[in-house]
Amino acid sequence: MATLKTKTINSEIVYLLDEGTKIFSGIAFKGKLTAEKLLSLPLETIKRIKNDIGFLCQNPSSSAFYAQRRQQSLSDFFRSEISRQKENGKFRTAEIYASAMRSFQKFTGNDITFSDLTPKLIKGYELHLSESDLTQNTIGFYMRALLAVFNKAVKQGLTEDNRLFDNVFTGIDTTVKRSIKITEIKKVSEYQPDNSDCLKQFARDIFVLSFLCRGMSFVDIAALKKSDIKNGILTYHRSKTGGTISIKIEPAIKKILNRNPSQNKYLLPIIKDENSNFRRQYLSTYHTINIALKEIGKNLHISTPLTMYVARHSWASIANASNIPLAVISKGLGHRNQSITEIYLSEIDNNEVDKANKKLINLLSRE
Repeated sequence: MATLKTKTINSEIVYLLDEGTKIFSGIAFKGKLTAEKLLSLPLETIKRIKNDIGFLCQNPSSSAFYAQRRQQSLSDFFRSEISRQKENGKFRTAEIYASAMRSFQKFTGNDITFSDLTPKLIKGYELHLSESDLTQNTIGFYMRALLAVFNKAVKQGLTEDNRLFDNVFTGIDTTVKRSIKITEIKKVSEYQPDNSDCLKQFARDIFVLSFLCRGMSFVDIAALKKSDIKNGILTYHRSKTGGTISIKIEPAIKKILNRNPSQNKYLLPIIKDENSNFRRQYLSTYHTINIALKEIGKNLHISTPLTMYVARHSWASIANASNIPLAVISKGLGHRNQSITEIYLSEIDNNEVDKANKKLINLLSRE
């Protein structure tokens, strides 16, 4: 079978046929390029170069070529998407895809191709999840991940958009309560665990700190550095959106920070080894804290299971109940993609958000 050799000229990749004909495609590729390797390239890349390369397979024809591409296994495509998400720094998305892949593989029992996917199979998978005593939100979690990867495959021409997911649940069950009242936030802030339980004390402090800092997410709390505080203002970049958020250090916030000093560059003692994997460390602490919070909630007879996310959702819910404008709440939470409030966000001075946050903190102190 014919092969291509690659050569770089002025940072441009040039493919050289055996006969010496030059093909300028601008596609980087390591080593020799064979028809088999071409089959593993993204479809859009193939479309760019297939007119220039006549030996995609022994008997070149677009129908035979695409048919071969469509026989890629679902798991192989999942793995390629997981790798792509990691390369783009979207580790949480990669974890979601990996979890969905394992769940679907457990259901099918063996690897399948996109041509094996049918509405009946997808509906059977939903039933399997339901019979496994999973909540509606967990079922929606797996279905949304599977749908997201399926849509990527459609865009790459690996399968048709045959509406496989029309009759399964891919949403979020809004009946699940994710916020608590200000009186319950106060109970958590005043909670004193038995026998000076350091873990529960720390979990309590981080939960309350999240609320005081406009529902700051745990990953952002873990990433805070001492250098992020200047002139009484805490400024950080949201890991999810990259947006910059500034928060005035109110006395209640300062009290928690002083009570939980770090021994390194980080503001809080969550990432204890600067040279070890950040994500592994914060996830480990995140799970540990959520377990402790659930125990605290039970001890305080709070019906809603406490998690770090409850602190964020509660800030938004209580702010809304306090008649704080939606646009101010959106800016306080660091949202970027809300079509209605986005227009107003740029017009809101950060001092207004600080005033709104102080209003909630004062509510907490009065309860």
